[in-house]
Amino acid sequence: MARTDLARARRIALAQDDAILRTMALIFAAYGLPASEQEAARALIRQALAEADGE
Repeated sequence: MARTDLARARRIALAQDDAILRTMALIFAAYGLPASEQEAARALIRQALAEADGE
C-alpha cells in the first residue's frame, strides 16, 4: 500500500494500539517503497525507531 498511498499507509501504521505493531508497520511500509522513494523510506524508519523508543 505504501507504494501507492504512503500517507494512508502511515496513518494505518500509526493507528495501531501497540508500539511494537506501529514500529513493525512503519518498517514494512518503508520496505515496500521503491528505490526512488529512498528519502521517504528513511523518514519512515526514523519514525519507527522513535516509536520503538517510546517517543
